[in-house]
Amino acid sequence: MITILSTGIDFVVLAQQSGGRVRGIRDSFGQPPTHSGPLSDWVLIALLGAVVLLLLFAWVQSRGLSVTVRNSRQLFDESLRALGLTAEEKATMKRLAREMRLSHPTSLLLSVQDFDGTANAWIERHPTRDRERLVRKLHFIRSRAFSK
Repeated sequence: MITILSTGIDFVVLAQQSGGRVRGIRDSFGQPPTHSGPLSDWVLIALLGAVVLLLLFAWVQSRGLSVTVRNSRQLFDESLRALGLTAEEKATMKRLAREMRLSHPTSLLLSVQDFDGTANAWIERHPTRDRERLVRKLHFIRSRAFSK
């Protein structure tokens, strides 16, 4: 509680006492802490544990992603084999998937619309002289994949 004193001498004494407290607080910032206590030790351990868990989670996720990509390529190969395509036709489909950067190339074989859209976009990237040959190949593969 702050009290305003009536005489100037009392005010000076009060200011000197308060100034001593302020200097003591200010000086304590320049000194190393005496002991942070057991609570800060637990906080430090919890933070380190959280960092280790995050690193472990990131490592597991990175390992899982490569397995998924490998399995999607394997599924695509098995799907092409099941369609009974020749080696040249399989190579054409793999080239299409690679050049169009499809992460799950088997999705081409799920619907006629996806196949046609991706195939047309891929054909447009090639020179005019190659387009007719690619259209014939892809038309045959399309008929194999989507015939009833």
